[in-house]
Amino acid sequence: MTTQMMTNDILESVSLSDLELPIPASPMMEYQETVKKMNGNTLTVGYLADDMDCMNPLEDSCGLGAIYSSHRHLSSHQEMQEALGLDDGWSPDHGLIDDHPESLRAAWIEAAKKHIEFQVWADETAGPTARLNDAYYKYRATKLWRETDGESIYNEHCIDDFDFTDDVRDELWAELRSAGKIGNPNAVILDCYDHGGQVWSLAGHGMQCRWDTSSGAGVWVPDDVAEEEIKSRALIYAFGLIQDNGSWTRSSGKKQFYAVLNDLYGGEKSPHFKQWHEAYEWLKLKTSKLKLPRRKSDKEALLAIGRRRAAGEIAEGVLETYNDWLRGATFGIVMATFNNVGTKDDPDWQFVESDDCWGFIGDEWAVDYLKSEMGLTNQQAA
Repeated sequence: MTTQMMTNDILESVSLSDLELPIPASPMMEYQETVKKMNGNTLTVGYLADDMDCMNPLEDSCGLGAIYSSHRHLSSHQEMQEALGLDDGWSPDHGLIDDHPESLRAAWIEAAKKHIEFQVWADETAGPTARLNDAYYKYRATKLWRETDGESIYNEHCIDDFDFTDDVRDELWAELRSAGKIGNPNAVILDCYDHGGQVWSLAGHGMQCRWDTSSGAGVWVPDDVAEEEIKSRALIYAFGLIQDNGSWTRSSGKKQFYAVLNDLYGGEKSPHFKQWHEAYEWLKLKTSKLKLPRRKSDKEALLAIGRRRAAGEIAEGVLETYNDWLRGATFGIVMATFNNVGTKDDPDWQFVESDDCWGFIGDEWAVDYLKSEMGLTNQQAA
């Protein structure tokens, strides 16, 4: 038997329960591999320990943004309302439309000339030679707006004298909100499942329980670092997006990622990749040879799609980290060294020293980092 084979046999025979560990191992180690290596007569084992003092990642890290909630016991209502362009009654804030007077003017005139309420008023106040047709109604709507500048004037008719004006404002608010011109353009609406613990998800995703899931319970808003990342990815995601095969459990296998171009650009699909960044690089290379439409409205529409895709993707990654923190999947990594004071056939492992590092959220990430620190990236599970 070769020396390497003997070393492998020793490594396979050692379990954490055989060792006097300097820090107790996390119960998660029943499902994760123990990272082990030998150097002569010295054994080093790497494992996870529970971190009971890990800080909230949304408060302790840059690039993760913030979550604001409408929950009655929380104090971030105003931040959520501002992010979504809502007033303090949780209704569309029509006051924000005042910053877009030309949009309101065009929308109101277009609606007025077709609405029976305005047409009846125009008919009743028409001159004797007026021709009651579309051109006339548009003329009267334009004239009324010009005379009042869209504002209420004492003893004068104005746009607020008509009931349909509120509908116009609601529709325009929705258009401006969708276009990212009011509220935070990169805010992402969230659902929250709350039953003995919280789990946050993108709206319409995650655990959708009719009793325990609150739809639209919160909103994710990026910080400056996340804003820059959204801007960068949006230029790529205007042309396509990245998807995964839906696999994530240990029994069903690891996730695989692939990119898909928009139908407008041929709908080509990439091979499957083990890492997200590989699919992203494939998509980035493909899009470097593509051009956005020349028509301004079409170009803006695609860029808005890219922005929403980027914001949603980043928010989803943030929620994965935040949900891990909420459920207590927080760890330290421990690298403990032992010397064999017995024999090769009957080893007796004596503790020498250890090194540890804390604040890891999510066991997969913690184990990957542990392997990297120990220089073992392809270890088999013990």
